[in-house]
Amino acid sequence: MKDPQEIKGQVVSLPGWDWKKFLKHVVVGVCVVAGLLLSLRLLDLLMMWGLYSWFFQSIIRVGGINEYIAGATSIWFTAVVLLLLPIALSSFLFRRQVKSLLIISACFSLWFVILYFLSQPKEGEYFNAITGTGRVVWFKNPQGKIGILPLGYKFDPHYGIKTQLITPPVVIDYEKQVNQERQEAEKKVVVEQAKTTEALRKKQETVRPPAPPKPQYRYKQPVFIGNSLYDRSFRIEILSAEQEQGSRLKIDLVVRYQLEGVGYMRLEQPEKTAYIVDAEGNRYGFLNQEKLNGEFLGGVDVRGSMTFLAPTSTVRKINVLFQYTVGAGRPCAVIFRNLDLDLMKLVEPVEDDSRTREFIRR
Repeated sequence: MKDPQEIKGQVVSLPGWDWKKFLKHVVVGVCVVAGLLLSLRLLDLLMMWGLYSWFFQSIIRVGGINEYIAGATSIWFTAVVLLLLPIALSSFLFRRQVKSLLIISACFSLWFVILYFLSQPKEGEYFNAITGTGRVVWFKNPQGKIGILPLGYKFDPHYGIKTQLITPPVVIDYEKQVNQERQEAEKKVVVEQAKTTEALRKKQETVRPPAPPKPQYRYKQPVFIGNSLYDRSFRIEILSAEQEQGSRLKIDLVVRYQLEGVGYMRLEQPEKTAYIVDAEGNRYGFLNQEKLNGEFLGGVDVRGSMTFLAPTSTVRKINVLFQYTVGAGRPCAVIFRNLDLDLMKLVEPVEDDSRTREFIRR
């Protein structure tokens, strides 16, 4: 037996054990485990990116949503799938098929419902704003009119005509068709309203008693400054005023030579002396006259007229000035003051006598 002093300081080795090989196996095992863990993490990243890309492309393709909104939504969808996937797998591995089946079915159903609502375009949206592809399909019915159906319809459900993806030329023709149909509908409404109004009017006329005859009116003669001319041997009066062609004011008059015999009368230089003046002092010149110049039989009323430039629409009261000459006398100024254009039509009832009827007829 060896002395313990000799054994001290020597390496004791167990028979049949190789330490170097053991250490090598340990290092290889650690590397394999680390590689597996790294591969799993890499697979997780690849799966996350794949899921995110799939969600992103689906939302863009179906919904045509802005890329930033689509990206944010895809991140949350990816997170939900990664959270629910381990639960579904563990339920399946531990023979809880009902729970895992419900989770998977609910996720797929919810996703398809979301895609359905994303696929419904807003009114007037015919194309995907991101990809440019059509979001509806179209067909032409036997009457030659274009019909629009949601994306996914392969055939028209009424006529069974095969649908096609919408194109820009079809959209232009469809909008023309819609505008024409709207105009026709508006015309139809107007016609129906006119028919209803006419029927109501006829009904009211049938129900209402006949209205009493309206009395005839004549113009109440304005105050004439100085009354008659030439010691009341001549008189001139205004009957009415009427605007013609928007820019002309025609004034109807009656002249009467009240002496026996025949008298010669005339307007005196009307282009210089005849005009209209409003309250602001604006003048409106003379244009022409009818039947105011010539020989007049005594005691007979003669209808004539004078035409001036019409005052503006805001003017309601006027003064009429001109000069008239009877026989060999001097020209006499004729002035009608404060004539109301709104009242120069119907003012007082006509008296029921032959003289008044004769006056109106002339």
